[in-house]
Amino acid sequence: MAESNEVSTVTVFGLSYLGIGYVLGFVAGIVTFIASYIYCIGAYGFLFGLGLGWLPSGILAAVVGWATVFLWGPALALGLLLGAVAAFAVFGKLVVFMAFGGAVGWLVWRFAPKSLSGRS
Repeated sequence: MAESNEVSTVTVFGLSYLGIGYVLGFVAGIVTFIASYIYCIGAYGFLFGLGLGWLPSGILAAVVGWATVFLWGPALALGLLLGAVAAFAVFGKLVVFMAFGGAVGWLVWRFAPKSLSGRS
C-alpha cells in the first residue's frame, strides 16, 4: 500500500493557526520586553532598572509570547465580542441594523447561483 503525501485539512488548519500564533507571539514578546524594560528603568532607577530590569522583562515577555501563540484566537473572539457590545452601547439600533444587513447579505451571497455571486 502506497503512502499518501497529502496533508489533511485539520493538519493545515492547525499549522496555520500555530503559524499565525508564532508570529503574533514573537511580536507580542518583543513589545512586552521593551515596554517592561522601560518600566523597570523608570520604576527602579537607572542603575537597578537598566542593570537588572532585563530579567523580569524577559520572564514576562516569554510568558506573554507563549500565551499569545496558543490563545490569540480566543482573545480575538473576545475582543470582537467586547467591541460589538461597546458599539451597541454607543450606537444603539444602528449596530443591530448593520448586523442584520450583513447577515442578509451573506445569505444572499451564499445561496445565490455561482454565476451571480462571483465565486468560481
